[in-house]
Amino acid sequence: HFLTGVSYRLFGLTLRVSRLLPGLEPATHAGSPDITVEIAGGSAPWPSIPAANWVPAAPPLPVWRTKAEEGDYIFLARGRRHGPREWGIGFMVNPTGSRIWCGQTTDVPIRGITPVLLGPGFGCALRQRRRVVLHGAAVAVNGRAVVLLGARGAGKSTTALAMVRQGATLLADDMAVLFTALVAFLFYGER
Repeated sequence: HFLTGVSYRLFGLTLRVSRLLPGLEPATHAGSPDITVEIAGGSAPWPSIPAANWVPAAPPLPVWRTKAEEGDYIFLARGRRHGPREWGIGFMVNPTGSRIWCGQTTDVPIRGITPVLLGPGFGCALRQRRRVVLHGAAVAVNGRAVVLLGARGAGKSTTALAMVRQGATLLADDMAVLFTALVAFLFYGER
């Protein structure tokens, strides 16, 4: 793992990223990273995995999976063309979800990486870490988390905003992460 970079706290985890991500506030006193993120141009090369080894993991989504000795790697692409070697922004996640490699074509600025990294890219890393990741908004009402699920455009964020205006607390606006501790579900949102 690289020792330099910028640390962030998200979903109860510490990320150490090789470059400053516009739009995010760096963490102070973040401690050891749970996940390291290497953005192209850094010192850590991508794992060498032949393109022929990748198989679609979630058609029609641009997500591929491949098996390696240490476990399954995930590759996620976002762009106009899809495929393990053709993309605008691509992320590869190691089997334990502790490392993310990010690459982008020259027409994608660094500010374009942040939302894709924190949405689908980070979601893949959390899934590799055996977390339940839900595409939805979440609010706290009377000390309990309420997760609003639905397809894109269904009104999850709009409903969450309406609930916040009525006194609820916004926990997450696009990705809600659950994991079990003993017999209870714990919830981590973006905030």
